[in-house]
Amino acid sequence: MKRSWTSVLLTLSLAMAFAPAVVFASGSSQSRGATTSTSGGVTPQGYAVPVSQGGELKDQFTVFLGQVVMSPDDTTMQKALREKTGIDFKVRGIQSDDVQTAVNLLLASGEQLADVLVLGRDTVIRSALIQSGKVMEVSSLFSSSTLKTIPNIPQKIKNYVIEPDGKSYVIPSRYAINPDDPFPGWTLSAFWIRKDLMQQAGVTEQDISTLAGFEAALRKFKALRNPAGNPMIPLSFIMGNNDQGSHQENIIVAMFGVDMAGSVSGMPGVMEIDGKRVFAFDNPDYLEAYKWMNRMYTEGLIDVEVATQNPERFQEKLESGQFAAYVGHAGQGTWDYWKDMNGPEDNPAKWYMNPFQSPTVPNKPKQAINYINPYPSYDIFINKDTKHLNAVVNWLEWALEPIYYRQHEAENGPEGTTWWFTDAARRLWQFEPEFEKDRSSGDAVRSARVSPQIWQVATYAKDWYPWFTQAASNLAPGNFLTPEYCNYIGQNIVNHRTINNMDLVQAPLDGVIANNLPTLNQVRDEYTAKMIMAKTQAECEATYQEFLRMLETRANWSGMKAEWEKLYAASK
Repeated sequence: MKRSWTSVLLTLSLAMAFAPAVVFASGSSQSRGATTSTSGGVTPQGYAVPVSQGGELKDQFTVFLGQVVMSPDDTTMQKALREKTGIDFKVRGIQSDDVQTAVNLLLASGEQLADVLVLGRDTVIRSALIQSGKVMEVSSLFSSSTLKTIPNIPQKIKNYVIEPDGKSYVIPSRYAINPDDPFPGWTLSAFWIRKDLMQQAGVTEQDISTLAGFEAALRKFKALRNPAGNPMIPLSFIMGNNDQGSHQENIIVAMFGVDMAGSVSGMPGVMEIDGKRVFAFDNPDYLEAYKWMNRMYTEGLIDVEVATQNPERFQEKLESGQFAAYVGHAGQGTWDYWKDMNGPEDNPAKWYMNPFQSPTVPNKPKQAINYINPYPSYDIFINKDTKHLNAVVNWLEWALEPIYYRQHEAENGPEGTTWWFTDAARRLWQFEPEFEKDRSSGDAVRSARVSPQIWQVATYAKDWYPWFTQAASNLAPGNFLTPEYCNYIGQNIVNHRTINNMDLVQAPLDGVIANNLPTLNQVRDEYTAKMIMAKTQAECEATYQEFLRMLETRANWSGMKAEWEKLYAASK
């Protein structure tokens, strides 16, 4: 059973209210490449504090990683890193994917924290760790005269991790090296269509570029037969109530001109329309999108099970060749969907399913389903009682250095050890053969044996994503479809936009938004399904009006929006 976060936070707040905080020496002056503090210690270049306070750069330290770790204490990657850089760490993981509970129990147990904690950015976890008094206030690292990388983190990234009290307790990680021009993402979310069936039905790419043409194509697909001899399902997707609130039909709603990117607060997408901020659910085009889906459903062009099928059922129908087209993530969440496929002979339904640009809707400019967020997605906390601060900071100085391939080194080991560039000009690379046998085996245990895969501790670059340029001659052709499609969707289809100030509004843990968000999502799941399955267009419209009433009565929709507006005004 999960323990109450509210009670834990309250207990920790009371217990640690007078806990001493680590304070970096002030009044220092630089001399001959070192900083002399008022305490009499000397901080050499590359060190965070004097050796007497923080140890040596090559000290071994411990890392608490907020994910399940099956690696032994000393993997191939860790040995290579230690031999080439002197960085030496051991990794502790968690037993399940429930990070909040893991951190909760760790704090409540009184157990000594690891020297450094690498955790996904989470308001609840961050608040608990800060209030526990067990993590270091790190603002001084950002202005250190003896460090190189951390003080030069882009200012907007450093500003992002400042707490309301003006202090910083985390070193940011997993952010864009250039936050003003970030990588567009690794999305595989799009419209997908069977190219072989297009040829069979006489459908061209020009036909499916418009909504009317796409509708006509769906009717042609309906006339075809699947391998079992049954009519093809022209279009399918998974709705929110069967996929943890994912709502794959967001791609269709965005096609009708509604921003569906959402925000860090959990509120639905919001747009500026005629000088006013309008949330997706209130946008008249939101109804228009579901009316179109309802019309396709009643005509038999959308999967009859769309509102009830679970991901496993969807996958089964997809791979058995029952769909002509669908919207959502490739393979419905499977990144290695085509792995080990040699060609269409293995499975034509999988091989010929290709992404394509959303059809254009008259007078409805296409909007986004997600945003590019160049800001940190991981928080790195440092134990205030660590005796190995210099070693920890040395690791972070290396990992966060703005070099385009450092993300790959942080996960797999330094270039030239476990992997190397086969063509530096084209940035093609390959693993060392023995390392690759385990790392690319597809077996999680074998892969963990060679690396704990701590990719979260580094930054990422727009101009190089390693898995797009792996020069592996021994991999099946299907392995290269994922990067090919990722790149195509990111660069050509563009279902994303850059994050804006409205997206960045953060809601308090005990506010109106936080308290009503679960109910809001439940109402959405229920009524969007009803809108699609309505018997008539009039019933669909009436269901939408009922949806708005239920948002108000069950989820305090007006109160949620009012709180958001107040938070947005305060954030400017």
